[in-house]
Amino acid sequence: MLELDNYLAKPNETIREHTNNLLRDLKKMKDLGYIKDKKLYELAKEACEYHDYGKVNKYFQKRIKAAKEGKKIKFNENIEISHNILSIFFIDRSKWENKDDYMRILNAVLNHHSYSENFKDLREKKDDIEDILKDFKTFKVKKRDINKLYDLIDLEDRNLLLTKGLLHRCDYSASSRKEGDEELEVEYPNDFLIDKLDDFMNKRNYKLNELQQFCKKNSEKNIIAIAQTGMGKTEAGLYWIGNNKGFFILPLKTAINAIYERCKKHFTDEEKTTKQLGLLHGDNLAYYIEQSKEKEKETTENNDEKMFTYYRETKKYSQPINISTPDQLFDFVFKYNSYEFKATILSYSKLVIDEIQMYSPDVLAYLINGIKMVSDLGGKFCILTATLAPFVKDLFEVSGVKIDEYQEFVNENKRHFVEVKKEEIDIELIRKNYLEKKGKVLVVCNTIKKAQEIYAELKDLKNINLFHSRYIKVDRKKKEDEILEFAENSVNRKDNSHGIWIATQVVEASLDIDFDYLYTELSDINGLFQRFGRCNRSGRKKNLIEPNCFVFTDINPRLIGGMIHKEIYNLSKEALLDFFDKSKIISEREKIDMINKYFTTENLRRGESSEYLRNFNYSMNKLKHLASGSIDKHDAQKMFRDIHNYNIIPQSIYDVNREDIERSLELIKISKNSKRVKSKEFIKDMSVSIPVYAFEKRDSIEIKLDRYTSLYIVDIEYNKDEGLKFKKKTREKYAKESEEDFGAFL
Repeated sequence: MLELDNYLAKPNETIREHTNNLLRDLKKMKDLGYIKDKKLYELAKEACEYHDYGKVNKYFQKRIKAAKEGKKIKFNENIEISHNILSIFFIDRSKWENKDDYMRILNAVLNHHSYSENFKDLREKKDDIEDILKDFKTFKVKKRDINKLYDLIDLEDRNLLLTKGLLHRCDYSASSRKEGDEELEVEYPNDFLIDKLDDFMNKRNYKLNELQQFCKKNSEKNIIAIAQTGMGKTEAGLYWIGNNKGFFILPLKTAINAIYERCKKHFTDEEKTTKQLGLLHGDNLAYYIEQSKEKEKETTENNDEKMFTYYRETKKYSQPINISTPDQLFDFVFKYNSYEFKATILSYSKLVIDEIQMYSPDVLAYLINGIKMVSDLGGKFCILTATLAPFVKDLFEVSGVKIDEYQEFVNENKRHFVEVKKEEIDIELIRKNYLEKKGKVLVVCNTIKKAQEIYAELKDLKNINLFHSRYIKVDRKKKEDEILEFAENSVNRKDNSHGIWIATQVVEASLDIDFDYLYTELSDINGLFQRFGRCNRSGRKKNLIEPNCFVFTDINPRLIGGMIHKEIYNLSKEALLDFFDKSKIISEREKIDMINKYFTTENLRRGESSEYLRNFNYSMNKLKHLASGSIDKHDAQKMFRDIHNYNIIPQSIYDVNREDIERSLELIKISKNSKRVKSKEFIKDMSVSIPVYAFEKRDSIEIKLDRYTSLYIVDIEYNKDEGLKFKKKTREKYAKESEEDFGAFL
């Protein structure tokens, strides 16, 4: 054995110290019950032991000692070999009777980094490897062993995937600790959730309803539950997770923040929240700091550092309960280098996926593919949704995803008196009804452009507001807070207030808001029923004597086949006109029956081949034929989010905040940790996302925050009431392009 205490792994840590930290984290995961397979534990233990042995080489030691003295020596690819390649020569093949187990360890250690082309270097730099290792006792790695490494990857060997994933899990955890962070854990236990849920229910004299009982009873099964608004889906999903590692996945950041706050308030211990609950989306650090600031009444450097530590642990997925957007987890389906890290975490986790019907066919394909992989690895899933088209359930089945239990929880309650109009949305009808009836009015449009047009027509009225995805972040946050406060669905609701909110699909899912009247364009029936759920949500209006939901079926034809799938729109329109020709009031049960009748796979394929299914199948096949490591992680994240946008700062916003932005850019260069990240977040708060077709790079000024993140200063009209407004010539030039970003979880 090498005297690893004599060699450095990091400037302030020996290889032995670092390796022991990995082994400690691995044992912690075993003790928590996350590693149940004894053989897998032994494989991962061996991989953790040997993963950094290659750092004993003289070149690495010279560079790390220089770093300790504050100097920097670059890796010299002409004479050096990456330490992960060198490490495999310290693994004794004879210790393993099962040669496949040896190959799994070899593969995990070799590929736990991808600084260079590992297999190519193994073949072409044999002399360099021998020269570097000549002073150490090492073992030969045979040519046939190297060839077999390819076979294990191609076969997607389960034990290899989990061995490599556990090595990544422990290595990332140990490497992310700073001096003084010894108390930070790779995983924190979930020994609180069931007690917290029971306490919450008992204090309010609540009894578990049918949905919650179903989820609790079937907590060890893969389930789908269809449940109407107001049935306590959050509690149901948490009961299904129980005292296990769990992820609650939703499409919209606004909804995620709301559920995070609800869980923090009711289902964690206040002094232990940072060890029990995590928030996973692109702006979570800014959200942590803002929430901490509100609690402490002021922001301090010490407080920011606490939140930065919380953020680092969240990025490590250390908390047992996490509220997340899908892109934070499911990008692993693209099999980038180190994708096994997330796949392994999910292999011992329970996933609650809320409102799965909101996703586009490509994202749905990524989710179903990911669910299949996770399920095969040992993880569990629970689909909780207000509606689910039969064709989506069929897609699960043909993709090989096993569903153990499926149940619908809906009743005959009637909350919506619907008037369907075969025309474009009628602005004058909205004005007339509002002036006569007042109340809280929600108008939902399919595009930002249409929402802005209606706002312009009605802004002479009192208390009118606009909400969509194209505000700078700081203004959008204010809009979110304002709509939640105005349309609060609780006993504290101010029923005497009135006003109009004009919005896009950003209000569709999981927002606990309650309006008196809804005027909406038709997009698809699942989205429509989500919009219905924002009207008379609590069922206060028991006697439905007049319409409270107005649906306009004629929309901009350019959208059909673009942002709205033609087959989905046509089936939605057919279902609406058929049902509401006979009745005006619809029950919760009838909504589900309508979806079950019309949205079958057979109907979707009716006539011409389905573009929706074609897009889904294309995305599934793309994943099926994707070679491991062929896509960069950053590119994989962009592909999952289907990013075709640029983040820009409107010139008018930049001009007003120029000094603060320039000061923050300086802090990014010279600061570390929370100060650096906080400075980035400050600048990003001034930004808004625009589609690629509306962006001309030559007319912009680039601000680079890091190697992956750039913002551009662009002279585009912007104001805090209406958001970003494109000039008429831009809209006309790109009239066929989608005008709304459906990936709202971005």
